[in-house]
Amino acid sequence: MTDISDLEEKSKRLHEMKRSLDQPVAMPLSPLAAIIEDLSKNQRLLGIFGPDILENIGIASVGNDLRIIDLGKTELSEEQRKEFLAELESVIAVHAPKYS
Repeated sequence: MTDISDLEEKSKRLHEMKRSLDQPVAMPLSPLAAIIEDLSKNQRLLGIFGPDILENIGIASVGNDLRIIDLGKTELSEEQRKEFLAELESVIAVHAPKYS
């Protein structure tokens, strides 16, 4: 009988995990505002995009998934693309560590 109860428990945990994955993750807008402000002043990104950083990056939405992306207005090398993603990840980790 322990095999059946073990299977039922595992099934219940899988169902709870699936349900938690389907739930949207919410965060206040204040970390997003701080992320945008830091990105606009980031020296490495200034070197990549020039003084109009916020005209070259944007927020893309796929369903409930929001992502900060390069809008493709500036031709980036693979190295610059990697640097942009590294800087983006670093800034997000500072302001929204539990969401990154």
